[in-house]
Amino acid sequence: MTYRPVSGEGLRTRWDDEPSVVVRNRRDGFGSLELSWATQPVEQGWVASRTRVVFDDVVEYRWKYFDVDDDQAAEGGLELGELEGSDRLAALAAQGFDRELRHFLISFDEHGIYEVICRSIDIHHQPRRRATPADDTDEGWSDSFYPCSCSCLFDGRALLFTVDSASGRLQLECKGCGRTYDTPADLSRVHPAQPDSASSSRPASLDEIRSAGWARFLPLDDEGHAQPT
Repeated sequence: MTYRPVSGEGLRTRWDDEPSVVVRNRRDGFGSLELSWATQPVEQGWVASRTRVVFDDVVEYRWKYFDVDDDQAAEGGLELGELEGSDRLAALAAQGFDRELRHFLISFDEHGIYEVICRSIDIHHQPRRRATPADDTDEGWSDSFYPCSCSCLFDGRALLFTVDSASGRLQLECKGCGRTYDTPADLSRVHPAQPDSASSSRPASLDEIRSAGWARFLPLDDEGHAQPT
């Protein structure tokens, strides 16, 4: 068994924060494991750049504290590597699992090592961007946003009226999955999230919503007034 360091485009040095870990399960298949971390300090008015490593079709994974000694590679610093000729892969293949599975290790100094067996890996770098009011809360919502009576077709979250900062175009945005819609009257006009884009969005004002003819899509309170969320 040999250890081979992996250097992928977008893999960046970790700033002084712990990695964020997201595990997504699938009903009829293997899930995914995502690790992300800031690659620069936080500045007022900005969302720091981040690196995301996504392991897809994960068969198994584990985390161990950085000080556990088992003579494995990837000891300290930020390092991503692959175990070639892994005994665990051979054992899984003997059980009938895909022989194309790969065995990765990624280490974070003073945090620990993640060991992941999966089919594929993707590395993404999200550049620094200007913060919007939606970045001020954990849920990604802000009092300055007006919600639409329509919901995102992909995750069911309420759509928000926003303005694209680059084009000045009014749109609907799902703060859950990041998709944008061109108009509430036709939700088939949808665009996927673009995390690498330099564009950002700001909340649309009530006047902008009215001038676009979209006020009829605003949910109203008992007195007929549109309320921000």
